[in-house]
Amino acid sequence: MIQKEGSRVRFDLKGISLNIHSPHPQKELKRYQVKAVRDFLINADIEL
Repeated sequence: MIQKEGSRVRFDLKGISLNIHSPHPQKELKRYQVKAVRDFLINADIEL
């Protein structure tokens, strides 16, 4: 995990990258962010 400028966060795993914004002021991810995280994990061959 790499904290980027502002609320951006980058995750790198097995050559796959995911760039998202940290949720604020709420603490929950939006539906499209959850889908992006799920797709990121699937593409990195992580079993769900």
